[in-house]
Amino acid sequence: MLAISPEYTTGQIRTTFTVQPRRRLVLAAKAAVLTIVALVVGELMSLVSFLVAQQGLRSAHVNVSLSDGAAQRAVLGAGVYLVALTLLGRGLAAVIRHTAGAISAVHVLVPLALAVVLIGRRDA
Repeated sequence: MLAISPEYTTGQIRTTFTVQPRRRLVLAAKAAVLTIVALVVGELMSLVSFLVAQQGLRSAHVNVSLSDGAAQRAVLGAGVYLVALTLLGRGLAAVIRHTAGAISAVHVLVPLALAVVLIGRRDA
């Protein structure tokens, strides 16, 4: 969200679009950079969290290896989830053009989507 909404607040977006008038190209470039950064940071933090949690699990005599399929999905999924949230926030910030509004929208939409998914699973 902070990758684009402050540009609207300060008026810097006019300079950005003056230099590169093709808006889709600018927004796609911002999305690409955010995706790469969020994926690298998300996967790195997910791996570190897994390794730290391993220390606690080992003290309780529970051994889960990173080679376990469920553990791999969890570690990889956490990074992908961060990318999805990042792109959702960036998209909402580009549409709403206000940081607080985009943050509020994400905090409403994500739990709402989760509730819909969980209700759909319960009914199936």
